Order: sequence, then structure tokens, then C-alpha cells
Amino acid sequence: MNDNDVLGLLIFANELDGRHAPNEAKVYAWQEALQEGAASLTVDFAKDFIRKHYANTDVMLSPSMLVTAWNKSRRIAAEARLALENHNPETHCGRAGCRCT
Repeated sequence: MNDNDVLGLLIFANELDGRHAPNEAKVYAWQEALQEGAASLTVDFAKDFIRKHYANTDVMLSPSMLVTAWNKSRRIAAEARLALENHNPETHCGRAGCRCT
């Protein structure tokens, strides 16, 4: 994400939680943290996560929350792809000879 993307996310988060106070230093700090922990994080994912986060809690958002959610999402997607690629009808429930689908 570039500076403008991070600034937009901080402004969005600030509208939901006025404690964020977006400024130049915060944009650069968040950008570095997000780049370090989740370089491929998308703006759409981050905005959706922020919206859902503040719909369910009033805990102040941090970069680590976004990084953790992104990495979990990527891991789940990778596991799902792997399961589809290695589809074996008998492995879905773990019981040999199972006929359930």
C-alpha cells in the first residue's frame, strides 16, 4: 500500500474511532508496519476488516490486528486451494471408505 492508501484507511478508521488522528508520522509508521507484516495486504481487505472490527468492538485498531487478519485470511485461502488441488473423496472427513459427500 502506498502513503495515500494508508492515509485513507486511517481517515476511515478515525471516522469510526476518533482516537486515530491521522498525520504524516502515523501514516509512515503504519505503512512500515503493514509492509513488514503483510506486504500484499489490499486496501479493500483492510477497509472491510476495519468496518467489521468497529461494528463489533470499541478496542482501538492497531496495525498488528490488520496483519494478523490478513495472514490468517491468506493461510485459509492457501489451505483451501491445496485441498481442492489434492481432492480425494476419502480425505474430507478422515474416515477411510466413507461415502458421505
